[in-house]
Amino acid sequence: MKHPDLSIEASEFNLGRAPDLRCTSSSSELPFCGHCDSCHLGHYLSSVQTWFSRAGHQSRRRFLLGLVRRLQSVDLLNHVIDLLKPVLHKDFVYARTRVAPGLDGDRATNSGDRALNEVGLETSLAKVWIWFEAASYWTKSNFLMGVMRKCEPHELHIVGAHAKTLLAPQQRSFAPTADYEAESITSSRHSFHSDEHPDLDMVSIRPGYSQITIDPFPPPSSASTRPKSQEEDQEVESDDDDASLCWGTDEGSLDPTCFVIPVSTKAYAGVARYVDFIARLPVQLSKYVLSFLETTTLSNCLCVSQHWRELTEGVLREDAVNQRLKEEIMLMQGTAAHTCNPIYAKDIDVAVPNIRLHSWETIRTNEEVRSLNHKSEASMTNAYAGCSTRNIIMEERNVYCGPYNVLILSDNHDPGRVIHTDGSPLVTMGSTDRKVRFLNCETAREDEKAIAGHSGSIKCVALDSKRKFVLSGSYDTSIRKWSMETGKCLKIFHGHRDTINCIQLHGDMAASGSKDHTCKVWNIDSMECIHMFKHKDAVTAVCFSDDVCITGCAAGKVKVWDMASGKLIKRLTGHQSGVTGIRFDRWHIITAGRDGYALAWSSQGDHARCLNAFRHPKEVLCVEFMFLRVVTGAADGKIRIWNMVTGQCLRIMRGNSRSDPITNLVAIDNRITINTVKNVIVFNFEPITYDYTLEDDK
Repeated sequence: MKHPDLSIEASEFNLGRAPDLRCTSSSSELPFCGHCDSCHLGHYLSSVQTWFSRAGHQSRRRFLLGLVRRLQSVDLLNHVIDLLKPVLHKDFVYARTRVAPGLDGDRATNSGDRALNEVGLETSLAKVWIWFEAASYWTKSNFLMGVMRKCEPHELHIVGAHAKTLLAPQQRSFAPTADYEAESITSSRHSFHSDEHPDLDMVSIRPGYSQITIDPFPPPSSASTRPKSQEEDQEVESDDDDASLCWGTDEGSLDPTCFVIPVSTKAYAGVARYVDFIARLPVQLSKYVLSFLETTTLSNCLCVSQHWRELTEGVLREDAVNQRLKEEIMLMQGTAAHTCNPIYAKDIDVAVPNIRLHSWETIRTNEEVRSLNHKSEASMTNAYAGCSTRNIIMEERNVYCGPYNVLILSDNHDPGRVIHTDGSPLVTMGSTDRKVRFLNCETAREDEKAIAGHSGSIKCVALDSKRKFVLSGSYDTSIRKWSMETGKCLKIFHGHRDTINCIQLHGDMAASGSKDHTCKVWNIDSMECIHMFKHKDAVTAVCFSDDVCITGCAAGKVKVWDMASGKLIKRLTGHQSGVTGIRFDRWHIITAGRDGYALAWSSQGDHARCLNAFRHPKEVLCVEFMFLRVVTGAADGKIRIWNMVTGQCLRIMRGNSRSDPITNLVAIDNRITINTVKNVIVFNFEPITYDYTLEDDK
């Protein structure tokens, strides 16, 4: 077997030289001689370990890059790159681009050398560098491997990337007698072709390497504190052409990649083909740039990297806060009672969608439909965009904006109480005591006669004083029809499988909503179930006429059904929580929800865009609608009168002195009957002669 010459690098890794690479001390007292390569290697490794773990990131990086630049061997550089391939992979780079990492080694810190003597550290660095440069290739390889065992992952990435950078340029020429000689990169038989690595195109186009200084990373301290040994070492190397690393023939050519000093303690060596400018910008500027993106694009930004995810989540949080502040400002402005004229009334033109003949389909136009990001942007103009409309004359009045008197019917605390009245002097109420009771608005007293028969709490009641009966829905899943005169149970409606939540009367029919996710329409006389409409959640509100039945559920969904065919006409999706009340007329629908909104919709055809949104500080628990005015009762104990067309709040009235939540509200003629957890109150408004000649309601 032919062995290479002993003076070249390849001979050091020959198995025949194994005895020369270990300590052969003959002394029995000490296990080492202190003169061989093995002893020197162990000595310098121990010396470095005493300060390496306590040094700052800047000093450790300078030390590691100084070692890599003093390898002076293509074979060793290739060996380092092969070992560190896992940390040079894209998955490793992606995993380390995190703003809030879970590993301590990944945290971006700017630690210094406060635990070490600065002058002593610089002396140690210079001493190791001088020894390392003059050491054999076997010593360099083992020493570098020993140091890298103490490095953090990001430091290994720096070492591998810098070694890769030093090998990047194309080989210009080859020495004719360099079959085994590997004293310099330019004379090596190895070549690194950038065609196989397009990410290094920027490096490969430079002319060649120029002379590299021994310490390209000067310490942060002043020049006066630098050890003399290091300065002399630099002077000697600058004069000795054989010992220096002359990587090119052009003295004026400089490779910028070899002199890049990363300003971040976690920056990587080398040249990247693509630059993430968002990550390099200050956080405030990065968020400002991302704030111009749409919501869909921002969602895609969450998947770019962990840094982008943190920035994007911050932008989304700030947008949510800004929107909430905007809504709070609008709430304060909108819910504040504007000055209104209590006698104002007028016939105005209101746009309604056109419907195709003999169908529920609205007629569309080519007008662009604008998507709404928030309920506060809802308006009739936006709602009817892309839809053919016509103007209908409607009457508006400033109802319940005049003076009123307060009558307390009951002052008993009862959180489970529910009430209803049809405009007669009687108010019926039910509660957890399973009894139906009556209050008289003329005498302000409760009738002594109470109706009992349910086996569970009463959840809803409906009064028909003209036909002398009252309906009650209970926890026992039944609906009972009671005689107001005798107190006897006339009929029992069975069919629901869970608690009855709501009930409404209309002519000879009644509609009930239950927790069993259904709404049933009954014939009161025959007790026949005419229709059954289904939801995916408990039905919490219902309102119907001869033509349509509108139901709302605990999930915030509202459905409009055709009473003739029993088919679904449209779905109204706008509430984020349970629907608590529904009222409608021929042209419009008003829904109230626990999300703090009362929403206005068109009742025409399949038009399903929100016309207006009435924001409340708390849950809206009940609603009434008449003369283009919306009357709402909320959990903050306030009754509000809204203009349905403009969305303005015309008046705010307090339910009682304690501002208890308004759980039920019935507005008929000049009277509003209010139920709170503490009492039952009646607001009697003075009769008003409306003036239709006024220009506005101010």
